[in-house]
Amino acid sequence: MQGLSYGLYSIATYAVDTAPESPIWLGTTVISGSPMLGLTCGAFGSGLLKESS
Repeated sequence: MQGLSYGLYSIATYAVDTAPESPIWLGTTVISGSPMLGLTCGAFGSGLLKESS
């Protein structure tokens, strides 16, 4: 789960570096939300793998 979270964080930092400057809040939102999204997707994926096996 931590690996997925770190991967999304790395992608998010790239997205913030190349983002347009018009919505100033976009970078902050992406950086703050990506680790939680990664943990959520990892937990959901682990649950699906457990239930399917």
